[in-house]
Amino acid sequence: MASEKVTLYLYDLSRGLAKIYSQQLTGQYFEGIWHTSIVVYGIEYYYASGIQTAIPGQTHHGQPYKTFDLGETFIPKEVFLEFLQDISPRYTEATYDLFENNCNNFSNEVSQFLTGKKIPEFINNLPKDALNTPLGPIVRQFSQSIANQINNPESNGDTYGVIQNGIQNLASATSNNNDNVIANLLGNIGRSDNSHATNPTLLPSNIIKPESDDINLNIRTIKKLSELNEIIKNHSFIIIDFTMARCPPCQAIAPIFSKMLNDRLTDKNYQETCPVPNFVALKIDINQCEQLIPQYYGISATPTFTFMKNGKEIGRVVGANKNEIEKRMDEIFKEVKNCRIYYNYKR
Repeated sequence: MASEKVTLYLYDLSRGLAKIYSQQLTGQYFEGIWHTSIVVYGIEYYYASGIQTAIPGQTHHGQPYKTFDLGETFIPKEVFLEFLQDISPRYTEATYDLFENNCNNFSNEVSQFLTGKKIPEFINNLPKDALNTPLGPIVRQFSQSIANQINNPESNGDTYGVIQNGIQNLASATSNNNDNVIANLLGNIGRSDNSHATNPTLLPSNIIKPESDDINLNIRTIKKLSELNEIIKNHSFIIIDFTMARCPPCQAIAPIFSKMLNDRLTDKNYQETCPVPNFVALKIDINQCEQLIPQYYGISATPTFTFMKNGKEIGRVVGANKNEIEKRMDEIFKEVKNCRIYYNYKR
């Protein structure tokens, strides 16, 4: 009987931030916030809002942080699928628990069925270890909201962006010993924007305040595809912020993006480039615009910033990554300056 290789895919939901901030936040070092899946028979199996399948490495988590060879299985695929059918009532959206019944528990059970081996202990021990830290009670209190983001990533934008933003702001709050801020921030990590949500998302007022469209007149809100097409036709350079009203990382990055934009628009060097070429910054809420817009641009997470030149996309940043957004913004404003120099030369 032919054997099948069994591999554990390990993802770090913090994308390295747990490694940087865990000691500061909890007094204990954590290498990552783990999500796992099992790859066998050429398919990736994982638990998120039920038992899911995907082409290996093509889930919303992207490429794995690490992989572990769990050995081989001689169990036929048909028998394995029957096993998954049998255990599926225990792995549904309703039964998900961040500490007791999560993706890693699923991977562990599948691994034992296929190979007789457990997955590495450091993965399954993470929830218990986190609860034993000083922030354990707060983490437990908000575990369901965190689970919502992991279990329903598309309901509230980029999973990584939400968790990264929460960790970074939590680290800032911890350094100031502000317990109320810590509690609020943990509540925002993973809060889902769906019909089951009972409380609105709140950001601590002393850290970040969302900025309305009325405050920054340099950012135009677009809802119709025809309007967007007209703007693209009449502007050489465009930055589009694809956002969502109750997305925590969107709210967090909005005032930062606004300030970066205003700083450059009021710079003397930029003023000298006007009115050539035309530049505009746009904001598009993917839930409040014609759905053809996010579909055409392939927007699957918020926030997503796209940078366009002469109607073509020249850059994209997914998530509330301030450094990457600023880098891309500097690049496009450099293009603006170069275009002005060329325009003057041609005249």
